[in-house]
Amino acid sequence: MVPALGQMVNQLEKTVPIAFFFECNAQVERLKKTVEIAIYRTIQEALNNICKYSDAKKVEIRVEASTFDYHFYVVDNGKGFDLEKDYAQNLGGNGLQNMQNRTRLFGGEFYINSNQNSGTSIHVVVPKENNLEDS
Repeated sequence: MVPALGQMVNQLEKTVPIAFFFECNAQVERLKKTVEIAIYRTIQEALNNICKYSDAKKVEIRVEASTFDYHFYVVDNGKGFDLEKDYAQNLGGNGLQNMQNRTRLFGGEFYINSNQNSGTSIHVVVPKENNLEDS
């Protein structure tokens, strides 16, 4: 899971003028394949949105662990957007909704924070319970 995210970041670094910082401060146990795919696609969607719309110069991707959960963060310093307004006008398209739905499929939590001119942050919480690959 973590190596695949690192490879995705390495590929993006070669194609867009954004500085990416990838950090993993956790030993991530093997998750169920469906959960790994959902997380990967969610992070991929977030990074694609950043590359297309944010005008960011810097993006941080972090993976952390707590006792019961894994935490995946994507934070940019781009132009941000008005979440409430854009959702009401459906300017966000289906991407944000898809990220939220994917996360809910495995009992996870999806948080997004954005304000105009202050970047965007996404936080995905993955509970370890019921999501670790069976040994």
